[in-house]
Amino acid sequence: MVIVKLYGGLGNQMFQYAVGRTLSLKNKDVLKFDLSWFDDTGDDINRPFKLSVFNIDINEADKERVNKIVPGRIRRILGLYDHKEYIKEKHFNFDEDVINLKGGVYLDGYWQSWKYFSDVEDVIKEDFTLKNGFGEESNKIADIIKNNNSVSLHVRRGDYVQNVKTNAYHGTCSMEYYKKAIEYIKNKVGDIKLFIFSDDIAWAKEQELFKGSVFVSRSEIKDYEEMILMSLCEHNIVANSSFSWWGAWLNRNNNKIVIAPKRWFNIPKDTSDLIPNDWVRV
Repeated sequence: MVIVKLYGGLGNQMFQYAVGRTLSLKNKDVLKFDLSWFDDTGDDINRPFKLSVFNIDINEADKERVNKIVPGRIRRILGLYDHKEYIKEKHFNFDEDVINLKGGVYLDGYWQSWKYFSDVEDVIKEDFTLKNGFGEESNKIADIIKNNNSVSLHVRRGDYVQNVKTNAYHGTCSMEYYKKAIEYIKNKVGDIKLFIFSDDIAWAKEQELFKGSVFVSRSEIKDYEEMILMSLCEHNIVANSSFSWWGAWLNRNNNKIVIAPKRWFNIPKDTSDLIPNDWVRV
């Protein structure tokens, strides 16, 4: 059995699902999920479980089994847990040993690399289609996207700006980054239509660089719908966010241009395994 601990926002949950799905397919094993993180209260209470919107099966792992596997502080000291099954992410970069695991495993980490699921890319893309399709407003935007040389542009602010600790860790993409990204795509494909996605759409509307764009984010459109709308665009400009990373990765356009920031974090961290080889970093 493959058990995956799910936590964090939608993008994080998708990475965690993808690595578990890959391992379960490779080993022809059962895939289950530890959802206990979403039962806790605290700073991240506003990050609910979101994967149920997709065409995937979410089978929850037995809590007693999970409790036997996952080491608490005292059990770590006493050695009273199954060392072989509990796999904690060692580092941010791709870990080939993880994808070659056999037998019962419990995966605890973010697993933010396309390399974990590159061999089953088509399966993962199909899994992350919406179970109930778009709402009325999203359908209208989808039609506009399909009838233009469309480019999604994601601006992540929210806690990246408001939370001091988060800001120090992640930072935000500069307007200079967005300017260079837009110019790069225009030089490659000519005239484009920008579709702006943001958790601070009011701020985005004030930026001169974005004048004349279609501002997608609004109360009638769910965040997971926004992600899929991003994937419908011809090309993508992502923020340093797993949310728009997935919007770009799910894009099925074989000729897509994806622009990603060179600096993904404010702190030194090797992100070479996070960004696919055919994406452009500026």
